[in-house]
Amino acid sequence: MSIRSYLVPILALGAMAWSISAHENDLEEEGSATLLTEESFSTAIKEKPHFVMFFAPWCGHCKKLAPVWQELHDELGGYGAGTSETEALNVGVARVDCTQQTALCSQHQVTGYPTLKFFKEAEDNLKYKGARSLPELVKFVKQQMGLIENPDQPKKEREETGPATIIYTADTFESAISQGHHFVKFFAPWCGHCQRLAPIWDQLADSLADTEHITIGKLDCTEHREICTKYAVKGYPTLLWFTDGKQVGDRYAGDRSLDALRIFALDQAKKPSKPVTVDAPKNDEGTYHVILILHVESDSTPSPPEVTSSVLSLTADNFQATIAEGLTLVKFFAPWCGHCKKMAGAYEELGNKFLGQEGITIAEVDCTVPANKELCSEQSVKGFPTLLLYRDGKMEATYEGDRSTDNMAKFVSERLVHDEL
Repeated sequence: MSIRSYLVPILALGAMAWSISAHENDLEEEGSATLLTEESFSTAIKEKPHFVMFFAPWCGHCKKLAPVWQELHDELGGYGAGTSETEALNVGVARVDCTQQTALCSQHQVTGYPTLKFFKEAEDNLKYKGARSLPELVKFVKQQMGLIENPDQPKKEREETGPATIIYTADTFESAISQGHHFVKFFAPWCGHCQRLAPIWDQLADSLADTEHITIGKLDCTEHREICTKYAVKGYPTLLWFTDGKQVGDRYAGDRSLDALRIFALDQAKKPSKPVTVDAPKNDEGTYHVILILHVESDSTPSPPEVTSSVLSLTADNFQATIAEGLTLVKFFAPWCGHCKKMAGAYEELGNKFLGQEGITIAEVDCTVPANKELCSEQSVKGFPTLLLYRDGKMEATYEGDRSTDNMAKFVSERLVHDEL
């Protein structure tokens, strides 16, 4: 075989490799969307608003979005492609490679690629969930910059004469709820379920504005974490009812339609209750208390998990409701089990690690409790501890690895990272 015969396929492979490399780096040229690092990210979003694509080079959806993202950059970046209106917005269009900037992507709750987030202020960001076309991306930026009305943004933030939704802070919360009935939404700005609930929550406030002694409010847990910790908020949104300064009943677990929320609020305002205070474990800032209320009348919503730590204690009554959404890792155990006792500390640390992260719940079931025995049998628990991972109500995997916090966390995290469709 001649040297020429060897060279032809080699050169062809080389050309293919160059083509792939060029495609993956087609935004690296001058004038492209800025590639931010952990060091440059904070400075960039403080200087001006930024629309950021968190991506991985191997992600097919990211590669498909790349040319559209470049067009958006040109539209907003003053390269002659946009209108005077869009170029005057002064919005940065940037990217973050999550295979290189892992800590930065973890900090901003990136669990799939691509993830698109708009940063208007340093600590204020909103995840984009719309169509990935240039017109829709430009429309979204205009909404965030106030050029056109944003239907997903609470009206109170759009106009001074908006609904009666009260915005609580750590400084005002306790005094604000000290008298009357208060229905409070604990949320995080990046939470998709919270964003979908936002307009309904404002409509609820409007509909009850003339109802004496009922207030509809909200509190941002990313800014006022101490209040959310005190009331054991472990997922978003969490809806709690307060009467005269005390939490009444369980978290609301019903339908999030306007009619259902309104009926619940009017019904709760009529119910007598008997408060019971239970000491919860100490946190880093000292002892806090979880206020439990025993209803004279029971409501139709299932009892939520008992909160005594960062790990949710499940029962047969609340098991299905808890695992219904997102990822839930459940430890089935017996108090007398030596291996269960040995891993208890590591499992508690695992709960703290994912505390407040959207879509992840760390829980446990005591299989020696008579009411839970049938549940443990249904889940095919043959020994203790048994660790099962559920996704949206269905059992997905059994954890059989080392029971250290890091390895269990890796097991959960690996099942979070996926291409977003």
